[in-house]
Amino acid sequence: MIKGYSDVRRLPRLGKIRTGIKKQKLDTNGKPVLNKRGEPLYYPVALDYFVCPEEVAKVYGEKPRELDIMFPLSDEEVIFPQYMKKYGASGLRCKGDGVTGYMSVNGNLVARNCNLGDPSDEWCKDCQPRADLNVLLPKVPGFGVWTIGTGGWNSIVNVNSQITAIKAMTGGRIDYIPLKLRIVEHKATILNDGKQFQKTVYVLRLDVAERFDIFLDKYGRREQAMLPPHVERALSGFASLSAAPRLPVSVDQGSAEDEPVQEAAQPVEAQEVTGTLATQAQIRKIFALVRGLEIKDTTVKSIIFDMFPGKSSTSQLTKKEASLLIDHLTAKMTDNQWAEEWPTEET
Repeated sequence: MIKGYSDVRRLPRLGKIRTGIKKQKLDTNGKPVLNKRGEPLYYPVALDYFVCPEEVAKVYGEKPRELDIMFPLSDEEVIFPQYMKKYGASGLRCKGDGVTGYMSVNGNLVARNCNLGDPSDEWCKDCQPRADLNVLLPKVPGFGVWTIGTGGWNSIVNVNSQITAIKAMTGGRIDYIPLKLRIVEHKATILNDGKQFQKTVYVLRLDVAERFDIFLDKYGRREQAMLPPHVERALSGFASLSAAPRLPVSVDQGSAEDEPVQEAAQPVEAQEVTGTLATQAQIRKIFALVRGLEIKDTTVKSIIFDMFPGKSSTSQLTKKEASLLIDHLTAKMTDNQWAEEWPTEET
């Protein structure tokens, strides 16, 4: 086994399925509107059907409103990553959680406050929410994930809520369960200049693929409750980070034209260490790296558990263990998963 090779798992990305199209912006005379560089401007138009590549259209037709899907994992950070993002001519310029954003400057990540909604902050003006749903299409030839992007508040909340509800029924599992993904009509309440009105929008909705009582009988938590977490992880080569996985999984970008899905953090081999407890300076360094990598608290605990069995928090680490964790997180800040997404130079 080769460290850094044999312990890495990657899911191939087959393509992109869209929920809208771009139309060219025209002035009152019907002429194209251009930007400062003389390039035509486009604006997004939401549709009530999925815009599918040829392989998917052969199975579902040209304008499907429903797709049969499965998730390859139960880790929501892989199957439905969500960030505030800003793009420029060179690609991704900044990404964050709405509180702290990270820019690439001369190859280094620099943190800044997210001042969303502040008209005086020109940098944040074009920042938008982005979420990518990574799914398997079992009826379409080929094994790999198809990515469906959305920036809509209702779609993001819908999918998050439905994933949570399904996991509650199954005891935390959502991988390789037949589901339906639909585009449905929704009446949204819009506030504009102090006035309120309703507008028809089209949103994503996740649903079970069969009658609810049959679904519950097949996938209910009774079976899941019989398997301790460490046994379930051992049986599933693709367990999620939130369940302390042994093998990390990422989504391969292939030739996809949009930004990649961020890879999961890569655990390292557990070490037998003893000694005095970590210093406050080491713990502060770990927290700073965690913020930079946008890792959730539950994921940090899982990484610590995998590296140092029996421990799940920074307060339990020795100086040597903290040093190993800092080295591991620092490597993740500079490895290829960032190079794949960020442009090489700030423009």
